[in-house]
Amino acid sequence: MAGFVSGLLFVAALMTGLGVIIFTLVGRWDAILAALAGQPIPERPHVVSRRVVRMRPKVRRYRPAPSRQQILRAAA
Repeated sequence: MAGFVSGLLFVAALMTGLGVIIFTLVGRWDAILAALAGQPIPERPHVVSRRVVRMRPKVRRYRPAPSRQQILRAAA
């Protein structure tokens, strides 16, 4: 069983690496074709700023009313 699991992890890592390589090649396909044709490689536009999205809960700005016990303590 351990051999099967380790083999499965190895195949998963291999497929992940292959996916990254293919994703990179597809992303720069224009540059690869230009280099093979002997043409100048097109430049990519530079990213000036990138907004980082963070998963945070909504900030609630309201405050609940004081409880009856808190009111009685404050009045005492």
